[in-house]
Amino acid sequence: MCDFGIVSGSLAAVGALASAAGSYQASQTNAAYAKAEGQAAQKAAALEAGRYVHKVVYDLGKDRAGAAASGFGAGTGTEALAAKASSYGLDIDSILYGGQVAKAQADHSAALSRQRGIGALLGGVVTAAGNVLSIPGVWDTGGASLKPWGLSMAGRGA
Repeated sequence: MCDFGIVSGSLAAVGALASAAGSYQASQTNAAYAKAEGQAAQKAAALEAGRYVHKVVYDLGKDRAGAAASGFGAGTGTEALAAKASSYGLDIDSILYGGQVAKAQADHSAALSRQRGIGALLGGVVTAAGNVLSIPGVWDTGGASLKPWGLSMAGRGA
């Protein structure tokens, strides 16, 4: 006949392992999602920068045509165009940097999620081990020696 303590301890150990495995799997899924989100943010930033480049080319072309029609060859008009082009370049760099930052944040979040999953898995293993050791007859509290399921080590050199 099976003792209730053995059954309950065994079920608790199996439950702890199952819960740990589920937490680990969920963390891995979250990590994959975060990584994909970071890649999407970087691609979106590159797309936005590409759109902005088209706007810049149009605006600078329009301004250059206006300066040429006004008779500016060199000097104030071209300096203004150069300053505007430089400003546009900084805007494009800012857009691309924002995508890199978003990707780095998502990668960090993915790594953190993976670490949490590993911690949950290890915690489940420790809990399961504690549950197994709490089964009556597994741990001999009198001599503090491990007795696997009631088997005595007496007379075996221990």
